[in-house]
Amino acid sequence: MTTDPRLVFFDLEHSLLSAGRVRGRANVQASGLIEASLSGSFSLQAGNVADFGFRGTFRGQAVEPRLVSDGRQMRGGSLDKTFDDPTPSALREAICYGFMRMGILHNLARLSAGAPPDHAQGGAADWVAVSRFSWGEPVHVSGRPAIAIRFDIVVDSSRNHEATLWLDQDSGLPLRRRQTTNFSDGPMIVEECYLEVDIT
Repeated sequence: MTTDPRLVFFDLEHSLLSAGRVRGRANVQASGLIEASLSGSFSLQAGNVADFGFRGTFRGQAVEPRLVSDGRQMRGGSLDKTFDDPTPSALREAICYGFMRMGILHNLARLSAGAPPDHAQGGAADWVAVSRFSWGEPVHVSGRPAIAIRFDIVVDSSRNHEATLWLDQDSGLPLRRRQTTNFSDGPMIVEECYLEVDIT
């Protein structure tokens, strides 16, 4: 494996963008200024085909964020907040960049509010950037040896997020993510655990 954490990060991001299929499950917990607890599954395929199904709570309210796209039409939202629109051309890019750079909770929050993934019409890679990569201490995650990549997240030129992404040492697939966002009213800490992730 390369000794540059930046290259490892972007290689994984490229794999998500170009793979024939990406699937897995995730458990998400947020504490601090915003509280959330969600679990569910996700699947992406070529041609902007997507299937997300989660359930839990966000800001104390029951939510069921959902997104289904056959590449032509997408439906999603949560409970009584839904949308049914033509699939935008950059849906997969919005999901993949959002997952790698912001964590899966960001777009689950949008779906919970009845909105599609952020920047699904295009421009996600310019909207959110990542920088200042470094290695963290290697650990074991769910019994598996993992490497840790630390980085800062810059959204609309504002650097107020920092994250650590743990990858399986053997497969290079994501296992866990911890992110801190510093709002003016206080921090929000998000822990995401990724299960059965498969990229083919």
